[in-house]
Amino acid sequence: MPAARPNVPRPSLVDDGAELPLACKRQRLLDVAKRSRSGLFLYPLFWLVIVHVYAYASTHPVFTLIAALGLVVGAAARYGLEGRLARFASHDFRLAQRSFAWASWIFQGYWGLLCAYIVGTAESEPMRWSMLMATIGLAAGATAIMAIDAPLARWYAPLLLGPTCVVLALQGGYANWALATVFVLFFFYALKIIALVSGDYEARQRAHVLLERRAEELATAHESMRRLATYDDLTGLMNRRHMTLLLHLRAEVHRNGGDAFSIALVDLDHFKQINDVWSHAVGDEVLQGFADIARRALHDTDIIARWGGEEFLILLPYTPDRTAEASLERLRRQLADTPIAPGVPGLRLNFSAGISEHRVDEAIEQAIDRADRGLYQAKADGRGRTERV
Repeated sequence: MPAARPNVPRPSLVDDGAELPLACKRQRLLDVAKRSRSGLFLYPLFWLVIVHVYAYASTHPVFTLIAALGLVVGAAARYGLEGRLARFASHDFRLAQRSFAWASWIFQGYWGLLCAYIVGTAESEPMRWSMLMATIGLAAGATAIMAIDAPLARWYAPLLLGPTCVVLALQGGYANWALATVFVLFFFYALKIIALVSGDYEARQRAHVLLERRAEELATAHESMRRLATYDDLTGLMNRRHMTLLLHLRAEVHRNGGDAFSIALVDLDHFKQINDVWSHAVGDEVLQGFADIARRALHDTDIIARWGGEEFLILLPYTPDRTAEASLERLRRQLADTPIAPGVPGLRLNFSAGISEHRVDEAIEQAIDRADRGLYQAKADGRGRTERV
């Protein structure tokens, strides 16, 4: 009998408990405004059609005009607010969010009171039912459209249908009570729809945020890998692999008529003794200190790389006003005058070096080999010196 698989919870792609960034909340507000904008003028249009079809406007002209003006002004005000919402939300998101919510609720509540008044006072039964059907349609449509913002949308059905529900309950009768009960059930149904739609919208927002975060992490990892492939982790200098590519490129440029250049191989004197006497931690400080001093002492056109261990390679482009030896001597003087390791203030550093000038007809490896021979000659002659080969 096969063993039962352990019930291991699957990791969620989206952290449901984390608060969404402000940019996501702002985008949600703008999406809600964009969705609602197209249906704003349906309210005054429905009102004008209903009151004229059933001759309500002719018997109640003042009320009809005032109600119509209220709807038109409210729709225009909301349309203007929603058109400027992007700028408001960028300046003060909380204020924009509250302003939009209250403007929406007041507009819906105005129609809800209008509907309740007609249902409670209209003499024509078709007029009452037409107003009621229009309100139910607007409640369903507006709730569905605005459902991506649950705190805003959950008030739409109560504001549109709530006053009429109260009027029906007060008027009494089984038909009115049944209709009021349907309204109450619709409220709960609307809340369920709002929860589903807003949850789906928020999940998509969270997935988008997660994808952006993963993209940033990948970009950071890519940059870290690029640096690891290009620079030495301890000293921050160019590493051997990248310097080799650069040397081949410079050699090719030289063969095609470009400027000449020299190569210097530098080895720190008595570095093994530093590790043995003061520890490898101090040895690391020495390597880092040498790299910092070399970056300051060498010219901007000189390029230094960690070649391996305590050995460094310096690419020295040809200039008529100075020599490669002069650059190395300036580095040597600065090393003699500068504490190299914070842990051992009295420690000073020197180096041996070999220099070779690249020849047009030779491979770069040959120039490196000649610099290496010069380095060994400098060591054999007592260290702390530079030899050209």
